[in-house]
Amino acid sequence: MASRLMYVRSLSATATDGKWEWYEFGTAFAFEQCDRYSAKRKRDRFDRDLLLDCLVALGIPADDDTAYGRATVLQDPANCDRRRVTLAEAQAEFR
Repeated sequence: MASRLMYVRSLSATATDGKWEWYEFGTAFAFEQCDRYSAKRKRDRFDRDLLLDCLVALGIPADDDTAYGRATVLQDPANCDRRRVTLAEAQAEFR
């Protein structure tokens, strides 16, 4: 079943108040190494190598530079007004 955002599967590690939490949503794909998700340290559950393995299984050769064409950089310089405020002033604006 998909979420309201139409996700079929999602994994996340979030740090709120300095404490890491691990979340999983949806049914695992056949290529996932789900045994890794129970590692004691959250950072050991999903590393770069595991990400690349998942992307390749999904048909995305993220670590193969020859799979990409020429790059184009689009840059739109924004003219934003800058100002200095204290922390208390900034906090007051968002209350």
